[in-house]
Amino acid sequence: MLFWSDWTDLNEIGLGRSVAKIESSYLDGSGRKAIIDSMIHWPNGLAIDYDDGWLFWCDAFLDRIEKSRFDGGDRQV
Repeated sequence: MLFWSDWTDLNEIGLGRSVAKIESSYLDGSGRKAIIDSMIHWPNGLAIDYDDGWLFWCDAFLDRIEKSRFDGGDRQV
């Protein structure tokens, strides 16, 4: 599995909000999906716990660390 984060600050272009998400796919690019796309602003610092099945990230705007399962379920601050 491959995980990455992406965000765009739409305040910079006058739309007044941030569009952010964490996505996943298989290494060949297939199976791409957004696993986290709500209540997130500036995701970065992804860390993966493959043994226990957790994805961790920092949100630099919200000043918090979160985690979820690889499918986005069981999300916790």
